[in-house]
Amino acid sequence: MTQEVWGETKTRHDEFANMIAHKIRTTYDPQTITLTLTPLNGTYAPGETTVISGNVADTFDSTPLDGATITIDVDGTSLNSIANASGDFSVQFDIPADVSSIGTYPITVTASSTGYPDVTLQTYITVAKVILEITVRTDKDTYVPGETAIIQGQVTKGGNSAPGITVAINISGTRLSTVTDGSGKYQVNFLIPGDSVLSSYNVTVTATGSALDPATAITTFVIGQEMTVTITPDKDSYSIGDTVYCNIIVEDASGNPVPYADLTISSIRLVSGRKNSLTGITDALGENLWSFVWGQDAAGKTIAEGKLKVEVSATKDGFNIAIAELLISGCGDLIVDENEFCLDCPEDCPCGPNEICDPSSDYKNSNNMCSPKVACIFISKGLGWYHEWYASDDIKGIRKKYQKKGYSVTPDIYVNDIYDVTKYLTRPSTKAIAYAGHSVDIPTIENVTSSNIPSAFIYSNNKAGSFVFRCRYEVYAARWFDLQNKIMAIANDKKDQPNLDCAFMFTCYSLANDSLLNYLLRDGGTYWGYPITLPGNASLIERFK
Repeated sequence: MTQEVWGETKTRHDEFANMIAHKIRTTYDPQTITLTLTPLNGTYAPGETTVISGNVADTFDSTPLDGATITIDVDGTSLNSIANASGDFSVQFDIPADVSSIGTYPITVTASSTGYPDVTLQTYITVAKVILEITVRTDKDTYVPGETAIIQGQVTKGGNSAPGITVAINISGTRLSTVTDGSGKYQVNFLIPGDSVLSSYNVTVTATGSALDPATAITTFVIGQEMTVTITPDKDSYSIGDTVYCNIIVEDASGNPVPYADLTISSIRLVSGRKNSLTGITDALGENLWSFVWGQDAAGKTIAEGKLKVEVSATKDGFNIAIAELLISGCGDLIVDENEFCLDCPEDCPCGPNEICDPSSDYKNSNNMCSPKVACIFISKGLGWYHEWYASDDIKGIRKKYQKKGYSVTPDIYVNDIYDVTKYLTRPSTKAIAYAGHSVDIPTIENVTSSNIPSAFIYSNNKAGSFVFRCRYEVYAARWFDLQNKIMAIANDKKDQPNLDCAFMFTCYSLANDSLLNYLLRDGGTYWGYPITLPGNASLIERFK
């Protein structure tokens, strides 16, 4: 084959020539230029400046063509540029302010480089009357002295987002300035002076761009006093037919009553989701007594209630809006109504002294939703027979301990990983949790929270002797990453479960760093592991036998 070696043409038939040649081309493969243009951004107005840019490179191997000559023709106006070492070029073009007509104008770009045939591309620029538009809003309608008002909005040009536009903000004489971001949005913070008097503030924002008419928008906010609302019911819980009296009190920051404040009162039934709203006004003492019959609708029909959430908002000129809410219990009638959620109404569940209201329990009485207190035992499906033998021995000790306390103890529940335990942690009847699994399911918190899968993977491999080979699978590495949210969920569930006495964690090997276990069981609980080297001896065997 005849081959062209840069700077030299020879006929070679040995493979050595192919190895030493820097670049090889067949004689019928000419050098060509790849010319790429950067798309122009939207529509431009007369007098605006646009940038025409792009890149030139060798088509065969994408080598940038440093020094290539770029000739640009914009509807008869010639421009020139030289490509840099990266093959990039750019040139500014000022659209004449007195352009005779609006419309689309052709742009022809030609790239030339020694040893290459010229290449030409064509694009277009659209010139039209472009209108700037701006919006403005504040994060609240009313503020108190010392608060920070957030003023924000967006600038568009011809309906498209307008980045890099200067926005001037005038807040009742205080002047600020900023520039829109890549989405045309802007935001400034305004600290309201602590000695501000009660008044309205006018906010005027103006956007300006080259050769474009400025755009203006206006909004207002109010400086008022702080105001609070309290809701006080006459009882803690109610039975069907009881009249509920709620005293609503509105006060200013000094504790003085706020008379004639407008009230919006909403009641939301947590079981059905039904919502009712009404309006009212405080009296001369800043109070409003609101009453209704528990368990009856407006027509007097009896309805089942669980809990009712009451929300009250108060507004008055010169004051910040105030909001308060209260949960009212409908328990205490010793009747588990059809739509009543027993967890919201434990008084209606006639449970014995060693029972607890828990509709989620596997051992519940379906008539009254009462369940015995339970200790749950779990073994990971991933445990081998050797580790399971030790873990089961430990769990026998856990079982004996809680059976002596009178708790029901679940049989061994095999789970895929530790996250399957979560739903049991949240059950009110659960008093203890015991989990046995490989250490790979319980990594150090540093590895988990850093989301560093390779680091965690290496750590698991170095953790223990003959167990190393079992950890060399991608599924384990993926579990390390996934455990971040799982561990957080379990920890939070335990924190929010005051009924839980203790959590026991067993692993096939002890971890060199127990930080994760300390974190997981920070509210109480115990962790047992096995020695680093086999054979392992379970630390609980002697303890509970």
